[in-house]
Amino acid sequence: MGMPPSRVERPFASVRLRGRVVVLLGTVLSLAVIAAGCGSTSVGVRSDGSATSPTQRSSVEQPASTSSVPPAASSTTTSTLPSNADSSIHPLFLAPGVGIVADDPNIGCSTVYWTADFVHWQDISPPNPVLTGLPAGVPVQCIYIWTSASFVSANDGWILGRDGGSTDTVLFHTLNGGKSWNKEPGGATGSNGGSEVIGFADLSFGWRQQFATGANGPDSLELTTNGGTTWSAAPSIATHGGDQNLPVVFANPTVAFAAKPLTYVYAMFPDDNPAPWIWRTTDGGNHWSHFTVPAPPTLAGATAFYGQPRFFGQAGVLPVAFTNRSATWVAFYRSSDSGITWQLQALLRTHSDLLALPDVGSTAPTHLAGAFPVVAVAAPSTFWVIGTSTTGARTVSVTNDGGATWKSDIAAGIPTYKPSVQGYASQEGSVSLLQAASPDRAWIQVIEGSSIDSQSAVLLSTQDGGRTWTPLQPSP
Repeated sequence: MGMPPSRVERPFASVRLRGRVVVLLGTVLSLAVIAAGCGSTSVGVRSDGSATSPTQRSSVEQPASTSSVPPAASSTTTSTLPSNADSSIHPLFLAPGVGIVADDPNIGCSTVYWTADFVHWQDISPPNPVLTGLPAGVPVQCIYIWTSASFVSANDGWILGRDGGSTDTVLFHTLNGGKSWNKEPGGATGSNGGSEVIGFADLSFGWRQQFATGANGPDSLELTTNGGTTWSAAPSIATHGGDQNLPVVFANPTVAFAAKPLTYVYAMFPDDNPAPWIWRTTDGGNHWSHFTVPAPPTLAGATAFYGQPRFFGQAGVLPVAFTNRSATWVAFYRSSDSGITWQLQALLRTHSDLLALPDVGSTAPTHLAGAFPVVAVAAPSTFWVIGTSTTGARTVSVTNDGGATWKSDIAAGIPTYKPSVQGYASQEGSVSLLQAASPDRAWIQVIEGSSIDSQSAVLLSTQDGGRTWTPLQPSP
């Protein structure tokens, strides 16, 4: 489960400290060898961070593996996503063998689409009541707007929707890839500006978390042990030692973590997230506390910033960024016991710059240490890292063997990041979401627009390991 969804993801805000506004200038991946231009290399990284000899990337890519996720049942409705300036595509869920997005028109009915290959899409929308009493000539509009999803296989999953203009949510469950749906008890967003997100560890155990944005009331966390048929309130995170503003990920009913993913851009100061620890509970939420892992020996003394773990059964992967002056490393820790113990599995070095902007009117920025790459975990041994150079170009590095080797490419098709020197943090070109399904397939949300008032998020996808990215909005 990722961050609370919104129409425009805000990956970072300006940070004013000692009269300066701090904003990311960029992170550029620097492996032992990065081929010039759009060339590519494969570079091994030892556990101490040193690189092995580079090898050229093979021209034959391995197909994405879907063996761990059974194919979805065939649907009677098959279509391509509409290309419509009056609608927008929002990601709901991505995992090996399945991708779920919602098409939200400005006027009309929110539609859910399913894919296994990013090419062929099926309309699997749950039942959506149509508004009645509309004036003559007004296009048909539906009540539900789909905002979150969680699938434990290509066939078995849940879709959460907002119930019109109320704070209520609706929940639907499918066991056959969206061919039919069962309605289950919904929850609430807690406020008009709030949201609710869901996650499931298996067919029985799941959770949903409320973020009551703008409200004084507490956020809430609910659990189910029977596939969503009934829900019960979990212990309050805020009153049991944790931070209720962070999204929660459960490994099982007793072990859970709360943290932001290493997807957003943060200045390197104590009040910013991600933090130099991760929140963990091992007793179902009755107690939350800070949890850390040992730094790699070569990075003793470096500042650590923790991302959000991802679990695949009992196997878990936790990404941690370590900064030491102008250098940034991404470490991946592996757990085989549902997050109780962790061991370092992979380490990838990046180079980064943080641009500290002075007060408005000055044109003399200075450079400070610390910036964060964008990270995703697709499988226990498949990791993605995206960096941004000082020119705004992106470099994508992917491993499919737990970090023994990495494939690196200069990405084509991602909008250039444009830092601001106007006293606030420009978001143009910033990546607000990265999710990956395999060594080849991933999608990102990138902010477009030159001003905060005009910015919106565009969804891009890749099927070649990050070399090329195109809008995930195929033409009919």
